[in-house]
Amino acid sequence: MKKAVIVVSILILVYFMFVSNDNHKNKPSNVINKRSVVNKSIHKGIAMTLYDSTNNDQWFDETFPKIKNMGAELQVVTGVHVKDLKDSVPVNDPNVDEKLNRLFKKSKEYGVKVSMLKPHLMSPELGDSFDRGSYMPADINLFFSQWKNIILYYAKVSEENHVSFLSITCETTALTQNTYVPYWQEIINEVREKYPAVKITMAFKKEELDRELAYHEKKLIGISPFLDEISLNMYPKVKREYVHKKRIFPTDDIFVINSEQYGFIEGIRKAHRYFKKDILITETGSTYRSDSSKDYLNPIVLDKTKPHDYVDQQYWLQIVVSVLLQMKEIKGIYVWNVNSPFQILDAPPAKVLKKLYRE
Repeated sequence: MKKAVIVVSILILVYFMFVSNDNHKNKPSNVINKRSVVNKSIHKGIAMTLYDSTNNDQWFDETFPKIKNMGAELQVVTGVHVKDLKDSVPVNDPNVDEKLNRLFKKSKEYGVKVSMLKPHLMSPELGDSFDRGSYMPADINLFFSQWKNIILYYAKVSEENHVSFLSITCETTALTQNTYVPYWQEIINEVREKYPAVKITMAFKKEELDRELAYHEKKLIGISPFLDEISLNMYPKVKREYVHKKRIFPTDDIFVINSEQYGFIEGIRKAHRYFKKDILITETGSTYRSDSSKDYLNPIVLDKTKPHDYVDQQYWLQIVVSVLLQMKEIKGIYVWNVNSPFQILDAPPAKVLKKLYRE
């Protein structure tokens, strides 16, 4: 009798193993398997730039329901203008008060949480394409004096509107060298004194994050220890071979790594370990054009002869965002951008993000 019970138990076990394996085979490519650990406390967001063209009720009435439906929070980018790479007097958008008032009014109306403000250095001619990484003001003292006042303005707005994070600079590679740490400390200290609820970060390019890690390893001072969160703008090239893999875990083997000192996953984990701070992915995303001639998914395809078909964009978002959502080191992800040439609220990428963000 005992032998019969044992045989039946084995048969039942084999049956359930077969069913489980068969179901696994039928899962669509790149969907996070239920056994993958997803960071449930993460801020899942998208980014928008507050242009003059978006400063009207119609734009918000058309856009915010889509963001709400996606289950996303919002990062808001504003423009601070300089005339050229040496201009020492940054000027905040003269219409920023009106724009932010409309933004927050509409965010409350539609239930869209604004969780990050992120002023960008821009130029009147180039806008957000301005090479702020090479920006070096002729009068560094004058620049930081002006910049502190601008950041204090955004800190006040952030605290008044319960915005979770304030990025005090973005991709200003020359200005985040450790030579300028005392200037940044002065800004950070004053923000904390006047607006203690505001969490401060900086949106680093990959080379800036690598430099911060190198500073730490060489026992040199960097800016990261003074921030509340470490942030990274992340646009990796993804190996095309990963498009059809069913289960993808965080590893740098996914990406085409060029001359970076560290891989993306490695850098994120080192920053978390070195500085004992959570990581925000302040930008990550892919444009809507595809380039099938490459053996990797290129996140930035601007060649207008390439098809505007969203195909590579969907693959890229599925792989990169699903991997980031699994990482315990990450506190927030903001996919770039509502505006062209990313247009992540268009149907194909929006469907991918909605599924990932609402899982």
